[in-house]
Amino acid sequence: MYDYKHRYLNVNWATIYDEWRDGTGPEKSIFEGYHPANGWIEQNLAFQEKLAAFNESGLSKKKYDVNFTLWDVITTPEGDNQAQMMGSYSVSFYKLGDRILSLALDSKSRKSFYYHLRGIRNWPSPCNHCSQHQRYSKQTTTYQRYFFFTE
Repeated sequence: MYDYKHRYLNVNWATIYDEWRDGTGPEKSIFEGYHPANGWIEQNLAFQEKLAAFNESGLSKKKYDVNFTLWDVITTPEGDNQAQMMGSYSVSFYKLGDRILSLALDSKSRKSFYYHLRGIRNWPSPCNHCSQHQRYSKQTTTYQRYFFFTE
């Protein structure tokens, strides 16, 4: 994981989105510990449902797929766009003593982001002759890793 960039407390969902959109940020990022982004993920209803399922399972480790839904839009605290920006992601839980380590893995590609937006299924491919598309030609797949403990 040496090629992952540790993200400081001032980096949030909007920063990650802008970096992805503009092709300016690191391709691989790590958010660890008490980072605000981790706090927003932990508060999300879909995440909490998976955490509850893990606790009820009695297993020491388990991976789940999480999908941000319309219900999440309604129940998510105001100001929390982290889970919505992530959309679909995977989360693994590991029981370590009386604590649970959460590892959320998210990736974004241009296709995965735009494909689900109404009316943009045939988003134009990048071209070299117009400034509007030159910005999009920089986009790549980005990978975010979120590590934190839950109680």
